[in-house]
Amino acid sequence: MTTIITKQAMTNKERQSKWYLKNKEKDHKRRVENRIRKGAIPQDDTMEKFNITLHDINQLRSEGTPKLNSIQTLSQLSSARALVLKGKKGDPTTVFARVIPVSQPVPPEPIYTAKSVSYVAQAASGKQKSKKSKDDGAPGTSKAAEVNIPKNLLAIEECIRQMQPSLTTRKRDKNTGKTTQIPVADTTNKKNLKTFTNAMMWWSKVIGVPLKMEEDISEWLATNAEKMVNKADTVTYNDFEQKKAGMNVPMNIKHKFTHITGTINSRCPVWGEYFQERYPDAYTTILEGMRKWMPKGDQGTKDLSDKKVALPWQPVQERANEALNNPPSNKATYKEWADHVALILLAASKDGVKKGRGRPLKGDAWPNGTMHPWRDNIGNMKIVSSVDQIPKLENEDKERNQNGRLVNAQDYYLNPQDNSKSGRIYFRTHKTRKTTGTIKQGEVEQDIPLTIHKQVKQFIKLFTREYLFIQPSTVNKQIKDQKPLGKSTTALIQKPNVLGMKVNEARHSFMTYFDNRTPRPNNEQKELIAKAMMTSVDVYYNYIYHGQSVDD
Repeated sequence: MTTIITKQAMTNKERQSKWYLKNKEKDHKRRVENRIRKGAIPQDDTMEKFNITLHDINQLRSEGTPKLNSIQTLSQLSSARALVLKGKKGDPTTVFARVIPVSQPVPPEPIYTAKSVSYVAQAASGKQKSKKSKDDGAPGTSKAAEVNIPKNLLAIEECIRQMQPSLTTRKRDKNTGKTTQIPVADTTNKKNLKTFTNAMMWWSKVIGVPLKMEEDISEWLATNAEKMVNKADTVTYNDFEQKKAGMNVPMNIKHKFTHITGTINSRCPVWGEYFQERYPDAYTTILEGMRKWMPKGDQGTKDLSDKKVALPWQPVQERANEALNNPPSNKATYKEWADHVALILLAASKDGVKKGRGRPLKGDAWPNGTMHPWRDNIGNMKIVSSVDQIPKLENEDKERNQNGRLVNAQDYYLNPQDNSKSGRIYFRTHKTRKTTGTIKQGEVEQDIPLTIHKQVKQFIKLFTREYLFIQPSTVNKQIKDQKPLGKSTTALIQKPNVLGMKVNEARHSFMTYFDNRTPRPNNEQKELIAKAMMTSVDVYYNYIYHGQSVDD
């Protein structure tokens, strides 16, 4: 008897697997096409893989329900894709096509680069057609087409955010006079993130043409550039939301132009290059507007400086010298001691030190032996008794704590246990830390004369705490529950018995006083005062108000 072995029939699961292996490419393309009909924008690699063209996308969009508008250019295609939310299935890289939401779009994940996009602009204007060739990133190839052009204010803000880590500014070497490129300060980056949006919204209001965050910003700007330049001639003080006494209107108008040109040229170059190629006349118009108002703004600054009067510094200094020679008693309150120490730290001078009360205020960090108003950093100054307790500064923003972890940099007041040694401040959080430093980049060390330090030491001894200045309401709490004064420094300094003026007013007042008492200061003197004030020689005269006469 012969046994015939027959082939076992396939199960349903095996049939499905066989069919899928044979038809998976067609099935994937079918899914992509269905998503396109619903408003999805396929990625460039998907378009290349399934040979989907812009014409095919428009054909599928017309078959959808409801019928969707056609996409006319590669620029529109990239912008539409950039505004698509992440797919519901998780990682967007696994989603072949993502549906454009009906709700307000959000900025995309990081996608903007500084690659050339001139081919996109040319294709959009009809001068050049996108073509498929060797995939090497050259104009017209799929890799080049991956460059996304921000279309609206939301996308440009995201572009600016992504470009910020690569932005630099110039720093001048005081010894050689040469300039080098250094990273832009974090505070500047934070401010610049919204300057373009704020400027565009301001122009929209001034010229009376509405602008929405989701609107095509390139077309809006190209359409209204000439209106903006013409309207600038009639802008007044009342056109600005933030009105300040003595406001330099020409300079503020100039800034409304430079916030646009700065975004075009450096803050979001991928959009800037596209805009210049696509709308060259509009770009030229905006550039001419900026150039027109630059000298007007500079002249406005000079006029205000010549007229503006700084608050007098000498009465403050005299009051500080009197306080230095008459410190509070040990029974005085924390507030009385805090006011006293703030005053002598920021305004006392060697002229006020009576004989027998300690050595004069001197040292290369103190112009003419005077204390002076720093920036508003004394509110977060931690007290240490030795240099060993000060963490190593790793960069301009971070220091390494005792556990070896990188943490945000901190300001310190050195209070040595030896009563014969003077104090020292280590400034690490001032806004100019990326361009200033007495010993190393990012840190400014300021010696505190022994005469003043003795009174600071007594202040520390009377009120146990971790920070030099704390919030008065927490002085009687445990150290762990106390809070540093922080930004309330301004309120402390403004007290009539302290400086009686804001931090910036005090800096203008002291610098003007110093300049008037030092006729024709040489470069060494300017370098000294700039170093002490944690600023640069380049902005020395910006602090001087020439309307104030020399104090007698």
